[in-house]
Amino acid sequence: MDDELLFSMVEECVGFAVERLENSQSLTPFAMAIDTTKTIKSFNSDEVEDDRRYEQLLDILKAEVLKGEIEAIALLARVTIPSNFNPAVSEGLRVHIEERRSAHEKLSARYLYIPYQLYRSEKTGEKIMVKLHDPIPVGFPSEIF
Repeated sequence: MDDELLFSMVEECVGFAVERLENSQSLTPFAMAIDTTKTIKSFNSDEVEDDRRYEQLLDILKAEVLKGEIEAIALLARVTIPSNFNPAVSEGLRVHIEERRSAHEKLSARYLYIPYQLYRSEKTGEKIMVKLHDPIPVGFPSEIF
């Protein structure tokens, strides 16, 4: 997997989340994936409850991976970051990232916790802005690949 393409997908995920937070101050879980043609695809769910939406997206991604057409995934949710990670603020985005690895590479996954704060722009006084803090990477065994 091309690291630059994987980074582009994660950057697109976070950018979409920031846009949603700035425009509506709400965010429901969503997913993206890179297919075998190196195209970034989006996935959504019709579930209303965030926990169910997240689980449905996880199931959708697992089914897509079984078809053999997905090289990497990113599943984003709004979370409270566990305090043991010492986040700048507790409110955050969590991006679940996994990629297909060759047989000689170790299979792994990671969460990327990104603490954020909402604030009003001093210039306009009305527009809500998002301030992202340094991300916190956390490795764990693969769930999808």
